[in-house]
Amino acid sequence: MILALVDSLRAIHAARSLELLAGNVAIATTQMGFTHYAITHHVDGPARRMRAIRLNNYPPAWVEHYDRHHLYTLDPVHRLSHLINEGFVWSELAERIDLSHADHAFMTLAAHYGIADGFTIPVTIHGETGGSVTFINPPRREITDLTKIMAHAIGEAAFAAARRLCTPRGQRMRPPSARLTQREREVTHLVALGKTNREMAMLMGTSEETPAKHVNNCFEKLEVNKRTLLVSRALFDGTLTLAQILPQFYSPFRE
Repeated sequence: MILALVDSLRAIHAARSLELLAGNVAIATTQMGFTHYAITHHVDGPARRMRAIRLNNYPPAWVEHYDRHHLYTLDPVHRLSHLINEGFVWSELAERIDLSHADHAFMTLAAHYGIADGFTIPVTIHGETGGSVTFINPPRREITDLTKIMAHAIGEAAFAAARRLCTPRGQRMRPPSARLTQREREVTHLVALGKTNREMAMLMGTSEETPAKHVNNCFEKLEVNKRTLLVSRALFDGTLTLAQILPQFYSPFRE
Protein backbone atom coordinates (compact mmCIF):
# COMPACT_ATOMS: atom_id res chain seq x y z
CA MET A 1 0.00 0.00 0.00
CA ILE A 2 2.76 2.44 0.93
CA LEU A 3 4.54 2.28 -2.43
CA ALA A 4 1.26 2.75 -4.28
CA LEU A 5 0.39 5.73 -2.10
CA VAL A 6 3.80 7.27 -2.70
CA ASP A 7 3.08 7.10 -6.43
CA SER A 8 -0.33 8.69 -5.83
CA LEU A 9 1.27 11.42 -3.72
CA ARG A 10 3.65 12.23 -6.56
CA ALA A 11 0.76 12.31 -9.03
CA ILE A 12 -1.15 14.71 -6.75
CA HIS A 13 1.84 17.04 -6.57
CA ALA A 14 2.22 16.93 -10.35
CA ALA A 15 -1.46 17.45 -11.25
CA ARG A 16 -1.93 20.20 -13.84
CA SER A 17 -5.71 20.45 -13.67
CA LEU A 18 -8.47 20.01 -11.12
CA GLU A 19 -9.79 17.06 -13.14
CA LEU A 20 -6.46 15.25 -12.90
CA LEU A 21 -6.17 16.13 -9.23
CA ALA A 22 -9.66 14.76 -8.53
CA GLY A 23 -8.81 11.49 -10.24
CA ASN A 24 -5.50 11.11 -8.40
CA VAL A 25 -7.08 11.84 -5.00
CA ALA A 26 -9.86 9.35 -5.75
CA ILE A 27 -7.25 6.67 -6.44
CA ALA A 28 -5.39 7.46 -3.21
CA THR A 29 -8.68 7.44 -1.29
CA THR A 30 -9.40 3.89 -2.46
CA GLN A 31 -5.83 2.77 -1.76
CA MET A 32 -6.20 3.88 1.87
CA GLY A 33 -9.46 1.94 2.22
CA PHE A 34 -11.76 4.99 2.29
CA THR A 35 -14.86 5.40 0.15
CA HIS A 36 -15.10 9.14 -0.55
CA TYR A 37 -13.13 12.36 -0.14
CA ALA A 38 -13.80 16.09 0.12
CA ILE A 39 -11.33 18.97 -0.28
CA THR A 40 -13.04 22.19 0.69
CA HIS A 41 -12.90 25.72 2.00
CA HIS A 42 -15.47 26.20 4.75
CA VAL A 43 -17.70 28.67 2.91
CA ASP A 44 -21.07 28.56 1.27
CA GLY A 45 -19.50 28.67 -2.18
CA PRO A 46 -22.60 28.26 -4.37
CA ALA A 47 -24.61 30.88 -2.47
CA ARG A 48 -21.84 33.47 -2.33
CA ARG A 49 -20.60 32.70 -5.84
CA MET A 50 -17.03 33.08 -4.70
CA ARG A 51 -13.85 31.35 -5.82
CA ALA A 52 -13.24 28.58 -3.31
CA ILE A 53 -11.94 25.03 -3.23
CA ARG A 54 -14.81 22.54 -3.45
CA LEU A 55 -13.66 19.19 -4.75
CA ASN A 56 -15.26 15.91 -3.72
CA ASN A 57 -16.73 12.63 -4.89
CA TYR A 58 -19.47 12.51 -2.26
CA PRO A 59 -22.86 11.04 -3.27
CA PRO A 60 -24.48 13.70 -5.52
CA ALA A 61 -27.70 13.59 -3.50
CA TRP A 62 -25.83 14.59 -0.33
CA VAL A 63 -23.94 17.39 -2.10
CA GLU A 64 -27.19 18.76 -3.53
CA HIS A 65 -28.96 18.57 -0.16
CA TYR A 66 -25.97 20.12 1.67
CA ASP A 67 -25.81 23.07 -0.74
CA ARG A 68 -29.55 23.61 -1.05
CA HIS A 69 -29.99 23.85 2.71
CA HIS A 70 -26.72 25.74 3.36
CA LEU A 71 -25.61 23.12 5.85
CA TYR A 72 -22.07 24.47 5.97
CA THR A 73 -23.28 26.72 8.84
CA LEU A 74 -24.33 23.66 10.86
CA ASP A 75 -21.45 21.29 10.13
CA PRO A 76 -19.82 20.24 13.45
CA VAL A 77 -16.87 18.73 11.58
CA HIS A 78 -16.04 22.17 10.21
CA ARG A 79 -16.45 23.67 13.68
CA LEU A 80 -13.91 21.32 15.23
CA SER A 81 -11.56 21.89 12.29
CA HIS A 82 -11.31 25.55 13.31
CA LEU A 83 -10.20 24.63 16.82
CA ILE A 84 -7.41 22.09 16.29
CA ASN A 85 -4.54 21.48 13.89
CA GLU A 86 -4.44 17.69 13.82
CA GLY A 87 -6.47 15.08 12.01
CA PHE A 88 -9.42 13.61 13.88
CA VAL A 89 -11.86 10.74 13.54
CA TRP A 90 -15.51 11.77 13.60
CA SER A 91 -16.19 9.44 16.52
CA GLU A 92 -14.06 11.89 18.57
CA LEU A 93 -16.39 14.84 17.92
CA ALA A 94 -18.35 14.49 21.14
CA GLU A 95 -15.10 14.30 23.14
CA ARG A 96 -13.71 17.47 21.56
CA ILE A 97 -16.69 19.83 21.33
CA ASP A 98 -20.17 20.08 22.81
CA LEU A 99 -22.66 18.63 20.37
CA SER A 100 -26.18 20.04 20.28
CA HIS A 101 -29.35 18.27 19.20
CA ALA A 102 -28.91 20.00 15.83
CA ASP A 103 -25.37 18.57 15.54
CA HIS A 104 -26.58 15.04 16.25
CA ALA A 105 -29.38 15.50 13.72
CA PHE A 106 -26.84 16.70 11.15
CA MET A 107 -24.61 13.64 11.64
CA THR A 108 -27.62 11.29 11.48
CA LEU A 109 -28.72 12.90 8.23
CA ALA A 110 -25.23 12.60 6.75
CA ALA A 111 -25.15 8.91 7.68
CA HIS A 112 -28.45 8.46 5.83
CA TYR A 113 -26.62 9.60 2.67
CA GLY A 114 -23.67 7.26 3.29
CA ILE A 115 -21.44 9.80 5.05
CA ALA A 116 -21.39 8.26 8.51
CA ASP A 117 -17.76 8.22 9.64
CA GLY A 118 -14.64 9.96 8.48
CA PHE A 119 -11.14 11.23 9.12
CA THR A 120 -10.68 14.99 8.70
CA ILE A 121 -7.45 16.97 8.34
CA PRO A 122 -7.92 20.69 9.18
CA VAL A 123 -6.15 23.23 6.95
CA THR A 124 -5.44 26.77 8.16
CA ILE A 125 -3.74 29.39 5.99
CA HIS A 126 -3.61 32.98 7.25
CA GLY A 127 -5.54 35.30 4.97
CA GLU A 128 -7.86 32.59 3.71
CA THR A 129 -11.03 30.96 4.94
CA GLY A 130 -10.44 27.77 6.89
CA GLY A 131 -10.64 24.48 5.09
CA SER A 132 -10.19 20.76 5.45
CA VAL A 133 -9.68 17.47 3.68
CA THR A 134 -11.93 14.60 4.70
CA PHE A 135 -11.84 10.91 3.87
CA ILE A 136 -15.01 8.89 4.51
CA ASN A 137 -14.55 5.58 6.27
CA PRO A 138 -16.62 2.44 5.64
CA PRO A 139 -18.91 1.36 8.52
CA ARG A 140 -17.23 -0.41 11.48
CA ARG A 141 -13.74 -0.14 9.96
CA GLU A 142 -10.96 0.89 12.34
CA ILE A 143 -8.57 3.51 10.96
CA THR A 144 -5.02 2.44 11.78
CA ASP A 145 -2.26 4.84 12.79
CA LEU A 146 -0.46 4.14 9.50
CA THR A 147 -3.59 5.04 7.55
CA LYS A 148 -3.92 8.29 9.51
CA ILE A 149 -0.33 9.20 8.71
CA MET A 150 -0.84 8.53 5.01
CA ALA A 151 -4.16 10.41 5.05
CA HIS A 152 -2.39 13.43 6.51
CA ALA A 153 0.24 13.35 3.76
CA ILE A 154 -2.29 12.84 0.96
CA GLY A 155 -4.72 15.40 2.39
CA GLU A 156 -2.15 18.16 2.87
CA ALA A 157 -0.74 17.60 -0.61
CA ALA A 158 -4.22 17.53 -2.14
CA PHE A 159 -5.28 20.83 -0.53
CA ALA A 160 -2.02 22.50 -1.56
CA ALA A 161 -2.46 21.30 -5.14
CA ALA A 162 -6.10 22.41 -5.24
CA ARG A 163 -5.11 25.82 -3.88
CA ARG A 164 -2.41 26.16 -6.52
CA LEU A 165 -4.77 25.15 -9.32
CA CYS A 166 -7.51 27.51 -8.10
CA THR A 167 -5.17 30.50 -7.99
CA PRO A 168 -5.33 32.57 -11.20
CA ARG A 169 -2.18 32.34 -13.30
CA GLY A 170 0.24 35.12 -12.45
CA GLN A 171 -1.26 35.75 -9.00
CA ARG A 172 1.06 34.94 -6.13
CA MET A 173 -0.27 32.85 -3.25
CA ARG A 174 0.54 35.19 -0.39
CA PRO A 175 -1.60 36.87 2.27
CA PRO A 176 -2.51 40.57 2.02
CA SER A 177 -0.35 41.35 5.06
CA ALA A 178 2.75 40.87 2.90
CA ARG A 179 1.93 44.22 1.28
CA LEU A 180 2.17 46.17 4.54
CA THR A 181 5.48 47.75 5.52
CA GLN A 182 7.00 47.12 8.93
CA ARG A 183 5.88 50.55 10.15
CA GLU A 184 2.35 49.94 8.85
CA ARG A 185 2.21 46.65 10.73
CA GLU A 186 3.36 48.44 13.89
CA VAL A 187 0.66 51.09 13.44
CA THR A 188 -1.96 48.39 12.86
CA HIS A 189 -0.93 46.82 16.16
CA LEU A 190 -1.32 50.16 17.94
CA VAL A 191 -4.74 50.63 16.35
CA ALA A 192 -5.74 47.21 17.67
CA LEU A 193 -4.64 48.33 21.15
CA GLY A 194 -7.07 51.25 20.88
CA LYS A 195 -4.49 54.00 20.44
CA THR A 196 -5.56 57.31 18.89
CA ASN A 197 -3.47 59.16 16.31
CA ARG A 198 -2.24 61.48 19.05
CA GLU A 199 -1.22 58.59 21.30
CA MET A 200 0.53 56.83 18.42
CA ALA A 201 2.37 60.03 17.52
CA MET A 202 3.63 60.34 21.09
CA LEU A 203 4.82 56.71 21.09
CA MET A 204 6.46 57.11 17.67
CA GLY A 205 7.90 60.57 18.35
CA THR A 206 6.22 62.07 15.28
CA SER A 207 3.42 64.46 14.40
CA GLU A 208 -0.18 63.24 14.40
CA GLU A 209 -0.20 63.37 10.60
CA THR A 210 2.34 60.53 10.38
CA PRO A 211 0.32 57.75 12.05
CA ALA A 212 -2.82 59.06 10.33
CA LYS A 213 -1.07 58.67 6.98
CA HIS A 214 0.05 55.13 7.87
CA VAL A 215 -3.49 54.19 8.92
CA ASN A 216 -4.91 55.49 5.64
CA ASN A 217 -2.26 53.53 3.72
CA CYS A 218 -3.33 50.38 5.59
CA PHE A 219 -6.96 51.12 4.76
CA GLU A 220 -6.12 51.37 1.07
CA LYS A 221 -3.92 48.27 0.95
CA LEU A 222 -6.33 46.04 2.85
CA GLU A 223 -9.42 47.55 1.19
CA VAL A 224 -11.20 48.65 4.36
CA ASN A 225 -12.45 52.04 5.61
CA LYS A 226 -12.74 51.62 9.37
CA ARG A 227 -10.28 50.86 12.15
CA THR A 228 -12.37 47.96 13.42
CA LEU A 229 -12.30 46.39 9.95
CA LEU A 230 -8.55 47.00 9.73
CA VAL A 231 -8.02 45.04 12.95
CA SER A 232 -10.35 42.27 11.76
CA ARG A 233 -8.41 41.90 8.51
CA ALA A 234 -5.10 41.96 10.36
CA LEU A 235 -6.25 39.17 12.66
CA PHE A 236 -7.63 37.18 9.76
CA ASP A 237 -4.50 37.30 7.61
CA GLY A 238 -2.01 36.79 10.43
CA THR A 239 -0.59 40.32 10.71
CA LEU A 240 -1.81 40.31 14.32
CA THR A 241 -2.69 37.61 16.82
CA LEU A 242 -5.17 37.75 19.68
CA ALA A 243 -2.27 37.22 22.08
CA GLN A 244 -0.74 40.52 20.91
CA ILE A 245 -3.95 42.42 21.58
CA LEU A 246 -5.18 40.67 24.74
CA PRO A 247 -2.11 38.96 26.24
CA GLN A 248 -3.81 38.64 29.63
CA PHE A 249 -6.40 36.30 28.14
CA TYR A 250 -4.26 34.22 25.78
CA SER A 251 -1.39 31.97 26.82
CA PRO A 252 0.37 29.28 24.75
CA PHE A 253 -1.83 26.63 26.35
CA ARG A 254 -5.36 26.71 27.69
CA GLU A 255 -5.65 26.50 31.46
